[in-house]
Amino acid sequence: MAFKLGVKDGLIVKGSWPLDEQIKVISEETRSIDFVFSDETLDRDQEIIRVAGWKLEAYRKNPVFLFAHEHGSIPIGKCNQVWITETAKLMGRVQFASIENGNEMGEAFFRLYRDGFMNCVSVGFMGLRCEYPAEYGQVLPSGASREFIEQSLLECSAVPVPANPNAGIMRSIDRLKFDRASL
Repeated sequence: MAFKLGVKDGLIVKGSWPLDEQIKVISEETRSIDFVFSDETLDRDQEIIRVAGWKLEAYRKNPVFLFAHEHGSIPIGKCNQVWITETAKLMGRVQFASIENGNEMGEAFFRLYRDGFMNCVSVGFMGLRCEYPAEYGQVLPSGASREFIEQSLLECSAVPVPANPNAGIMRSIDRLKFDRASL
């Protein structure tokens, strides 16, 4: 779905929003937020993670949501659902722990995401099968230095800056705010 954002330099500026994903507004009632955990974007480490290769069985048994991949810390939430979309995105619905659960950090992170101070996540995984370029220093046809073809999801974490620039919160269109003066 495309929609008009405004006009800049006499040209119409348009945005788009994918309709094939289930987009939810942040739920105060369940303290849940939908995130894009991963997609097939060339990330900041010059790697691509192929979405069809995700193995989710182990993660579904222990669906922890951590801060900054700190495996020895208390989780700040849990992932109630994890799924792959038709547009090659690994998605997850995270329920944040609360003060009632004895977790002040979970409460703080829910508010940071809800209020837009944090927006991103990052996956922690174990690579099971990778492709590398034929020679050191070269890249694959995709531009990547390495492509993960098969991988097991271990955890997902709240991070200020993710390797994958598309890994983050899903917001509904009516929640998006545009500064029309900057268009």
